[in-house]
Amino acid sequence: MLVGVNDTLRAGFDPARIGADLDHTVAALTSRGATVLTARMPDPGRMFGLPGVLSRPLSRRTHQLNLVTDQVAARHGTIHLDLAEHPSTYDRAMWSVDRLHPSERGHRLVARGFAELLVAAGWPLHAAPDAEPCGGATPSALGHAWWLATRGTAWLAERCTDLVPYLAGMALQEAWESAGRRPAPAAGRTNYASGP
Repeated sequence: MLVGVNDTLRAGFDPARIGADLDHTVAALTSRGATVLTARMPDPGRMFGLPGVLSRPLSRRTHQLNLVTDQVAARHGTIHLDLAEHPSTYDRAMWSVDRLHPSERGHRLVARGFAELLVAAGWPLHAAPDAEPCGGATPSALGHAWWLATRGTAWLAERCTDLVPYLAGMALQEAWESAGRRPAPAAGRTNYASGP
């Protein structure tokens, strides 16, 4: 059960609702005898190399997301992988060109991490996942450019109506607050507590 990093980028981000939904789903699965795997998500600000006015609010959101995920994992005894602090998580080779989804190497990193945790929990391991890709090449600079030209531009255009304006607003608010000013919350907007 994973909550995607892209969920932290949305205007409607609500950690309490995410936690409640995750808790409900994990409880339903574990009550039927399933072993559930969960994970702490990496920081998108670090992944994207964003400037501080964007990386700080996104880091706080990721902290909130990971906090509710940690609580659900502890409550239900899931196999819980810490991708936020894994030493290889922020290696560019672990990510596809969109920087939101793992590359083949990144999927293998996740599989190996969960395999190690499952073995530690007493599950038999018939074969350890290989760390090296079978055939998927690491995205090149040309691959990144091609993705941006063919698919990324459409993705950005689609997000221009919700994500981009909201991220710009987050950056403006962060810059305003960093300068020592705290604006009154806009009508209908939820302010989230800052994490460390």
